[in-house]
Amino acid sequence: MLNNFKLGTKIIVIVLCCVFLVISFLTLIVSYQSHQVLDKQARLLITNVTARNVNRVEDYVNQVSETTKFAVNRLSLALERGELSQRDLSDVLETLSGSSKFIEYVYIVLPNSQSYIARDGACETMNNDLKNILNQNANNNDDKMLISKPFNVQIKDKNIFTINFSFNILNSHKQKMGTLGILYNIEALSEELLHAKYSIFEGGRRFLMTQDGVFVSHLNKEFLGKNLKDLNTGGGGQNILNASINNERGIYAYSYLDDEYMAGVQPFKIANSNSIFTMVTLAPIKSVYQPFYNLLFTIIIASLVSLLVMIVTILYYVKFHITRRIIDVSEHLYSFFKYINFESDQLPANLKPRTNDEICQMAAAINDNIKATKEGLDQDKQAVKESVTTVG
Repeated sequence: MLNNFKLGTKIIVIVLCCVFLVISFLTLIVSYQSHQVLDKQARLLITNVTARNVNRVEDYVNQVSETTKFAVNRLSLALERGELSQRDLSDVLETLSGSSKFIEYVYIVLPNSQSYIARDGACETMNNDLKNILNQNANNNDDKMLISKPFNVQIKDKNIFTINFSFNILNSHKQKMGTLGILYNIEALSEELLHAKYSIFEGGRRFLMTQDGVFVSHLNKEFLGKNLKDLNTGGGGQNILNASINNERGIYAYSYLDDEYMAGVQPFKIANSNSIFTMVTLAPIKSVYQPFYNLLFTIIIASLVSLLVMIVTILYYVKFHITRRIIDVSEHLYSFFKYINFESDQLPANLKPRTNDEICQMAAAINDNIKATKEGLDQDKQAVKESVTTVG
């Protein structure tokens, strides 16, 4: 097809094709490398953010568990000495219940005495039904904090979703004298943990679950108390659940509400207990790779602009500095051929080279040849004229 084009057009097409291929190749290489670097950095960032979320949850739990542990030690000593009055017991519960926004209720269960429950500094007697619910998982000789599964409980016509954090009150012989526990304020935990200010990526999400996948904290309150395996059998949910059960941290693909996420998973053990929870940080794929899309768009626009500038520049140079000069030389030769073939009696004027490139050298050579040819023709004409004169 190029055989039918003019020389200038051929030069432009070939040069632009080469430039387009080079720019496309460079764009592909830069885009690939940028994507790889961004993917690596995003994974590191998600891992670090998940670790920070874990530290935040540990702080929220530890500030409650340490205070509760201190109260347990105080109660244990007083009970063993027989120095704990009902007023002292109420003071401990009322003080503990108002010590943190993460404490929903504080309660104490004593086998041979009344049991009490307190909220926001107000203490009252606990009924037997609630006592049985809160004390059913107590261990008789374990001095670690006991953590229940998330559950719903009805207290004073109020249904709350909570977790029971409890300590056995043991005497010096490791015999159980009672149980002190708190019902953790999951709503306050969620307000802190799920706040948008902790989202590194636009549209980012977080959720906290038990090791076996029961949701403790989630933006969708309908998920609370339900298991991940029942709500997300596909979309990467099983991979997250397996990592949690196997106590493995990592980054996994996850789908939720038709959106794709990178999920940072980190199981962690609650201090002073045997319980493991799992923090999951979700980063939307479209937000993670948005800087790459912006960079790719910029590269493409810059490449197209560069290609356009090259097209205009090459087109201008080829047309006015190559093609035009070649046409001038060609027309000059045609005029000269017409002259020597006696098709014209006007000898073309000399070309005026302005540079020293090959075209100008060719023009200078043509000028010299035209001059020599003219001189030869003039000599032939003079010889013919002299011959005619002599014969005459």
